[in-house]
Amino acid sequence: MSAYLQTVEEKVRARFGDAVAASTFRGELTLVVPRDQLLDVARMLRDELGFDFLADLTAVDYWPEGQPRFHV
Repeated sequence: MSAYLQTVEEKVRARFGDAVAASTFRGELTLVVPRDQLLDVARMLRDELGFDFLADLTAVDYWPEGQPRFHV
């Protein structure tokens, strides 16, 4: 990971603590952010760290086991 991305991770962790999980793979930093803090983290990245492009925003839907998934 580059020194810049290391700094980004450190600053995000300093502000949001363990609520934000970070991982690095092949030089790419990934942040896992709880939905209730998503806007705060995005604003920090934009306003304080100079980010201006969101590449990926994904989610996982954990449907209860044994419940019908699709309604027809």
